[in-house]
This record gives sequence, C-alpha cells and structure tokens, in this order.
Amino acid sequence: MFWPADFFWRIFEKTGSITAYIIYRRLILQ
Repeated sequence: MFWPADFFWRIFEKTGSITAYIIYRRLILQ
C-alpha cells in the first residue's frame, strides 16, 4: 500500500510525530 508523502506531512503537522516526519523524509528521498 502506498501513502503519499503529503499524508505523513499532515500527520506530522497535526501531532508533531517524529515518526511521521522520518517516514515523510524517506518517501521524498527515494
């Protein structure tokens, strides 16, 4: 299943989740 990077960025903005930010970084750097 593929989640867009924007999805994780929104989670990070709302929750401050470092995990979501790391996943976001990995997705855009692939």
